[in-house]
Amino acid sequence: MLGLGILSWKGYDSLEASLATYNRIGMLDLFDEVVAYLPEAAEPGPAICRAAGVRPVEVAANDGILPGFEGLARSMSADIVLLVENDCPVIVGYEEAKRQILHARHLIESGEARIVRLRSLAEPGEAFTTRQKFHRYFPAEGADWPTRLRAALKRFLRPNRTRRALGEAVLHDHKRAADHGIARFDAEGFGLTTSRHIPWTNQSVMMKREDFLASVIDVAKAADTRRRVNGAKNIESVQASEVGQAAPAGLSPRLTFSR
Repeated sequence: MLGLGILSWKGYDSLEASLATYNRIGMLDLFDEVVAYLPEAAEPGPAICRAAGVRPVEVAANDGILPGFEGLARSMSADIVLLVENDCPVIVGYEEAKRQILHARHLIESGEARIVRLRSLAEPGEAFTTRQKFHRYFPAEGADWPTRLRAALKRFLRPNRTRRALGEAVLHDHKRAADHGIARFDAEGFGLTTSRHIPWTNQSVMMKREDFLASVIDVAKAADTRRRVNGAKNIESVQASEVGQAAPAGLSPRLTFSR
């Protein structure tokens, strides 16, 4: 079974807008179950879900994003799940969404990838800043010489940050990623790398549900970190080397969801 799970703490306007994009192209037909997990549930949230053909799971309290994703996964029964937040509209048509989602499922079922990220690189969302950070160390082609000089100095003075930045090449510079052995790209255009290079993200991630609970949720809960979001532990605050334990990961260069 393939499931779509949506975490929505309030944000019902965004939830309704995202669900409208799914139904506009008929994307929900690709899934055997679709669940929305609603901490501090209140109307019109559950009604919006039911109207869109989505099963709402209503929860009285909000304990943070980590318990939210755990609750979402445990409320589902599908073997493989695509997990998104309420503000992730789909920005491609049905055939392209189907191609990417079914190929992502194939990568997981075949064991070629444990985690597949589905987020638009062309329109990743306003808060997505990794491209700018990447180019601080590896300037875009055609950059002027002062920019190239500053980047060279950064690479020399900050080798650890340079290594982490180079890992982002799989997202922003496919030739560099391939040349450095960071990723290989399959016939469908998906980049295959490891979580040593690509950190965990809560946005638009597909993997086996039990694997998510065991190798992501349990590891994040046990992680020794003081970083918090609104006072609660967040999966994204855990080191990439811990979450997924360097699991093989697949990424599409033309991803489906935009935040």
